[in-house]
Amino acid sequence: MTFILANDVNMSALSTYYYIGNGMTTFNGTLDGNGHAISGLRCPATSGSCFNGFVSKLGESGIIKNIVFRNPNLMADEDLACIVGTSEGLVDNCYVTGGSLEPYFGGMGAIALNNKGTINNCYFEHDSISLYELGMGPTGGLVSYNSGIITNSFCVITDYFQVGFLSIGGLVGENSGSIDNCYVTANIEGSSPDSFGGLVGYNYTSGIIT
Repeated sequence: MTFILANDVNMSALSTYYYIGNGMTTFNGTLDGNGHAISGLRCPATSGSCFNGFVSKLGESGIIKNIVFRNPNLMADEDLACIVGTSEGLVDNCYVTGGSLEPYFGGMGAIALNNKGTINNCYFEHDSISLYELGMGPTGGLVSYNSGIITNSFCVITDYFQVGFLSIGGLVGENSGSIDNCYVTANIEGSSPDSFGGLVGYNYTSGIIT
């Protein structure tokens, strides 16, 4: 099943958004933004809350492509991702720009929280990100944890500061997969992280960066 956006969508009038699917329900269709933007996606923080992406779980045959998320305003008591929570499929030609992304206890990735599939030609752009969390998850500009493939993607963040106790990376918090032809332009600072890197916070022995 394929869903194609015919116009830009402004969601700023909605007080909150409940993502597509959950940990037990997988989206295996295609969401094609057709070059359009979703603006003002909102989710206020509540006790114990996560925001696991516009799509919570993308299956192996699932595709999200050609979509822009402008000025999302997302807060979560735990983990936070803008586009997809767990991806086993393909996220292609998507980006997130501006707005506010604020997890507290958990990890964060603007594109995906947990990537097991392929992310290609995606980016995250923001003037300033300040995260004051208690370090329950890795944090990356693009992806929190990657065990899949990330190619031709980048982050541009003017200032990126985090207080936390786990891995902090400009692109990926923790990587055990493959990262190819990616870069970060950012002024990155952190306070007391376990591991810290401009591109990847912590790279496992199985992780490949080229």
